[in-house]
Amino acid sequence: MATSSDEMSKLSWRRFEDGDDVWDDLTEKIFVQDTSHKCPTYVHKTPPCQGSCPSGEDIRGWLQIVRGLEQPPEGMTWQEYAFRRSTEANPFPSMMGRVCPAPCQDGCNRNEVEDYVGINAVEQFIGDNATAQGYKFHPAEHDTGKNIAIIGGGPAGLAAAYQLRRKGHAATIFEANGDLGGMFRYGIPGYRVPRDALDAEINRILDMGKIEVKLNSRVGVDITVEELEQNYDSVLWAIGCQSGRGLPVPGWEGTPNCVSGVAFLKAFNEGRMKVTADKVVCVGGGDTPSTWYRWRVASATSPNPVSASCRKRSSTTAMSPTMPP
Repeated sequence: MATSSDEMSKLSWRRFEDGDDVWDDLTEKIFVQDTSHKCPTYVHKTPPCQGSCPSGEDIRGWLQIVRGLEQPPEGMTWQEYAFRRSTEANPFPSMMGRVCPAPCQDGCNRNEVEDYVGINAVEQFIGDNATAQGYKFHPAEHDTGKNIAIIGGGPAGLAAAYQLRRKGHAATIFEANGDLGGMFRYGIPGYRVPRDALDAEINRILDMGKIEVKLNSRVGVDITVEELEQNYDSVLWAIGCQSGRGLPVPGWEGTPNCVSGVAFLKAFNEGRMKVTADKVVCVGGGDTPSTWYRWRVASATSPNPVSASCRKRSSTTAMSPTMPP
């Protein structure tokens, strides 16, 4: 829970206050005699946290396991049981607990009482504990003999390989870069996504077997679409969003000293970001400018002070050179 009990101001919602025992309208009294406000009415609906999750995770399910409301099978710890339940939909609990913007918390019912449940923190614990305990994924008992080509070795492609192996299909991943991970590896810096934790969750998928990985393989250069269609039973395109969004101003395209956030992060994570100007303007105030500033302060060799202005619609923030990286 994100709010302490001392800070709570709202009470749980109640239909009636103490002492309210007279119906305001006789018609309402007549047509509700088959129900009582003293007994709960169970309505089957998707929980708002789960309904807000793009992955469709059974959030309520694994939260109940963590809380001890649902007991694990005999011979299995609740930690492993929560891991098995959470990875039914998403094989990256450790990563998603760190970087997911958590729309589930925006939809959490506890927002109507005081504050949301820290769902992403619980998910990160489930993933980190699974890595520490060495939990493994299990493929289907019987193979179908089908082999699926997956174009892209990022979160979507790896999750697809995981789900395909659970159904007994083999998979071949074609990745244009030198490592798997996609935006996990090339779009998010290591201080937010520890590379050892990322590699552990990737290797857990590969350890399911019958997942072939072809790195530095670009469709249209190293292999044609026709070859993919001939050699594989199906082709899944999971290339992700690799193009940054430019500024809607004249002259943006082709300007040598202007780069998108995606291009900067990829160069940063590949170690290609070597030189930058002493003064940089970051348009936007999210995580990307913060990443740039950490890198710039750590790599600064010029005696000139480092300054940056992160401009958003609502405000302009000047970053001090003394800000800790």
